[in-house]
Amino acid sequence: MQIPVKVAQFLLTVNNLTKLLANEAVKSYVGRHEPEILTHLELVVNTVSMEEAVQQQAQTTEAAP
Repeated sequence: MQIPVKVAQFLLTVNNLTKLLANEAVKSYVGRHEPEILTHLELVVNTVSMEEAVQQQAQTTEAAP
């Protein structure tokens, strides 16, 4: 199964965003200067993480005898 280009680009972007927000200096700066944007960025990262967790749970359930 091949992932569409736009989906792959989105996942790469979210991965990079996750790494940026893991940097406390970056997170602090954005939080001080653009707190609303920080809130939205964290929402994107957390939503994707929840989707991944649900998919992993479904795969684990399917694999269980």
